[in-house]
Amino acid sequence: SVIQQISNTSQVIITTHNGSFVNRGNISSNIIIDNGIGRKANNIQEIRELLGIKLSDNLISSETVVIVEGSDDAISLEYIFSKLSAKVKNAINNKKIAFTDMGGATNLKYKCALYASMMCKYFVIVDADKCGISSYEEAKQKGLVEEKNSAILYAYGDNKESEFEDFLKKDFYKDLIYNDYGVDLEVKEFKGCKYKWSDRLKKSFNAQSKPFGDKTEAEIKEKIADMIVKTDSLNDILPDCYLEKLKYVCAQIERILDV
Repeated sequence: SVIQQISNTSQVIITTHNGSFVNRGNISSNIIIDNGIGRKANNIQEIRELLGIKLSDNLISSETVVIVEGSDDAISLEYIFSKLSAKVKNAINNKKIAFTDMGGATNLKYKCALYASMMCKYFVIVDADKCGISSYEEAKQKGLVEEKNSAILYAYGDNKESEFEDFLKKDFYKDLIYNDYGVDLEVKEFKGCKYKWSDRLKKSFNAQSKPFGDKTEAEIKEKIADMIVKTDSLNDILPDCYLEKLKYVCAQIERILDV
């Protein structure tokens, strides 16, 4: 930020091997010095190669990364956004965009810094619960996240906690819960929006004398994600109001692809 302030009144030339200083907005302003000869950079990929930046296989050619909280979110949202947008679908097929999880909201700062150092554009999606919002605010204070490249999954407004599964139709997954765990979701413990989805699910399990822990929650979320990618119509998965919300998020991701 200090260098950006100086550049408002003076020309600034930086010589560095640090990918954080690469100008993504104007690729040709990055000058590559190779064997004593300077030339303008043509694309991000050659800058990555010259700096020795190596990405994991699933991100090796991705210029844009969508960072979500859990692996089940990555699977579900990648499928949903590919159904909502031909542009996103083509970018996924061409490995121009990848969906990855942060392994829990507390890792948000680390993930943002990691992909920034890899010269990836990134879009962040977090749950609207205490952990997600707290991590989002912390990353924002560090300058790692902005409103234009992020979304918070508010299902019930900004005064109640929610998560991705709160967006889904109960009828879509209730048979799965009953058949696999013997838990009926047509109970008062699961109704309403006072608590987020996982908390209401836990209350429903406990009320019906069933154990419920992190392992069970993760297992159920994975099963629901598997159901989502096998469902042709998004209308079977999402109510119209939440489908509209995700369309807005998808449009924001499309804009980042265009930058």
